[in-house]
Amino acid sequence: MIHRALLVLLVLLAALSSAPVADAQPKPPAPVEAATLKAEGDAAMDALRFEDALRAYERSYAAKPDPAILFNQGARSRALGRLPEGARQAERVRSEGDARAARQGR
Repeated sequence: MIHRALLVLLVLLAALSSAPVADAQPKPPAPVEAATLKAEGDAAMDALRFEDALRAYERSYAAKPDPAILFNQGARSRALGRLPEGARQAERVRSEGDARAARQGR
């Protein structure tokens, strides 16, 4: 009887240890969503919802890094009065644009 209970316990432990574990971190949006997220940011900007625009641009950049999105983030940071943050983003636009041009042989 003890052997059977031990065997059942071992089988359960083996099953639990092989089960996939859910990630604690949410997965970033798929690259195909980047354009949709950028459009959401543009719409929020048009409606003067700068915080919403900035969040949408950040998510768009996470889905597909693009210096143009950094430019939008910088503009929104400046509109929110976050000048140092906007300046950092402007510098990233320049450096990432330079790196992209170098990769493309320009």
